[in-house]
Amino acid sequence: MTVSTTNKAPELSYGQSLLWLVSIFLVLLILRLPHIAWAQGHADLSGLDEQTRKQVKAACYFRKLEGDRVYSECLIKEARKRNKSVGLSDLSNNDGWSDLPKVRWKEGSQNNSTSRSERPSASKLFKDVERSVYLIRAAASAESLKAGENVSQGSAVAISKSLVLTNCHVIEAATAIVLVSEKTVHSATLRAKGNADDSCILETGVSLEPISALRRYKSLKIGETVYSIGSPFGLSNTLGEGIVSGLRVYKGTRYVQTSAPISPGSSGGGLFDTAGSLVGITTFHLKDMQNLNFAIAAEEFWK
Repeated sequence: MTVSTTNKAPELSYGQSLLWLVSIFLVLLILRLPHIAWAQGHADLSGLDEQTRKQVKAACYFRKLEGDRVYSECLIKEARKRNKSVGLSDLSNNDGWSDLPKVRWKEGSQNNSTSRSERPSASKLFKDVERSVYLIRAAASAESLKAGENVSQGSAVAISKSLVLTNCHVIEAATAIVLVSEKTVHSATLRAKGNADDSCILETGVSLEPISALRRYKSLKIGETVYSIGSPFGLSNTLGEGIVSGLRVYKGTRYVQTSAPISPGSSGGGLFDTAGSLVGITTFHLKDMQNLNFAIAAEEFWK
């Protein structure tokens, strides 16, 4: 006698079926969350006005170095401080940052009067900002640096307690870098290259004296007085005076043309307005030409 059997799946109640479907949906959602969150890229700031958007991006500029997620979280956090909403609001509001400081854009007063009677004296300005400008010495090895063999020299400007701006050509191919002030010598390492071709960021483990404010490129006026501070030929913190001769854009990078002196060793130093705000990082001069000197606009490091 043959017995025919048929295997039937157990029937589920309506409640069990619903629970099963919800469980599958949740599993799929969890698996897709990273893709959903990052399909949009960085946080969407399109709902902010232009000024607020610039402020938020400036506050988070150095977070780019830590990856897309950290950068986006920073944008969201900074926008919320200004009572604004941005995209990717489902991201975790994680306050655990790395040891890289967040350098805010702090705009200085536009004291650009060309009248000598109205502007602060050059000696007062120098006293206010010279502690933020450092001499750089760099070499291929610590041994070469110590022996003074094939050592390149330049300048740098502190923008936080541990970060300085300089020109990349000053430290090219160097593995041993020191920041020198009147009383101290600090070792430094390359942290990142900025947006401009010759803009580099160095980091040190000691406490520096950062500048107090920066100047926006669009607010500069042709003819206003500026001062260069750097270390030409190793002569640390040499002060020079000139004017803004022109505002130039080359290959997408904004430069300030100036008659303030820039000589070998001045590269990476600061160009300041009469209020002591950083206008730019002194970068190069045209050889065999008189007073054709150029500084990368400070704002290039925050765009």
